[in-house]
Amino acid sequence: MNKLLKILGLAVSALVVLVVAFVTYLRVAFPKVGPAPDMKVELTPARLERGAYLVRNVADCAGCHSPRSLDRYGFPADETRAFTGGFELSKILSDIPGDITTPNLTPVHLGSWSDGEIYRAIAEGVNREGRPIFPMMPYLAIGKLDREDVLSIIAYLRSLEPAGTEQPANSLSFPFSLIARTIPVPARHVTRPDPASAVAYGAYLVRAAGCFDCHTPVDAHHEPIAAMEGAGGQEFKIHSGGTQIVVRPPNITPDRDTGIGAWDKATFLGAIRARASLTGQSVPFGEPNHIMPYRELGRMTDQDLGAIYDYLRTLAPVKNKVTRFEKL
Repeated sequence: MNKLLKILGLAVSALVVLVVAFVTYLRVAFPKVGPAPDMKVELTPARLERGAYLVRNVADCAGCHSPRSLDRYGFPADETRAFTGGFELSKILSDIPGDITTPNLTPVHLGSWSDGEIYRAIAEGVNREGRPIFPMMPYLAIGKLDREDVLSIIAYLRSLEPAGTEQPANSLSFPFSLIARTIPVPARHVTRPDPASAVAYGAYLVRAAGCFDCHTPVDAHHEPIAAMEGAGGQEFKIHSGGTQIVVRPPNITPDRDTGIGAWDKATFLGAIRARASLTGQSVPFGEPNHIMPYRELGRMTDQDLGAIYDYLRTLAPVKNKVTRFEKL
């Protein structure tokens, strides 16, 4: 018996050593992103205009980095306090792994950051202190934009007036605090397609807006199912109207029965703009709500929304009937 206990004790000790070594390795070796680059972004009129369009409409940075109304359709961001942060993710989304409040993007918070530190944060997912940023921040998508578009985003953020206050530091729960360290990667920029090439430019905008992040179902490890890209059905548990519901984004592949295959371009644009007009209305107790940024996307030009439609029509049609809302 003593021998058995000794062997068991050695096995437990070895396991503890392995776990400690693995955790130490994750903390030391990751994130595998280099130091913030030494760069200075010139605030040209062209960059400021392009950056404003990307930040406010396509990437919808203000949607997360502003206080939000919890009892209104679309959980609209308070545009009078845009970019001041303060959105507590757990107030809307269940199953958030930690205490996460979006930071202030005005000079109140970013004023002491270098342009390179901002670049590394938004395009590679590592903050000023070298810690990983919660991946709801779409740094993986931003890191695949044209480099000039990223510089335009930085230029626009630099143009903001100081407003609001500092927000509390975020804290990720274990073990996600370790998993998050493995997600950031160096930026891999592409060349922005010519808007005249509607399908290619639509694909670029879809990636920039992170459409597939929500409209593609995931497996048990929360990895996107490649064969189901755009087919909808990913589950989001949200708090709405005093109760908890499951929201599933719809199928946006060109399947005629369960997707948008029967829609023409005018119907597609009309649906987005109609839902954008509803944003901010009151939601009756227990009624469905959503996290789709219709108001922001609805401000995109007809050409850009049309390019998105043109690209979505090239997807493989996937038959996947989605139950949009379900009360828990």
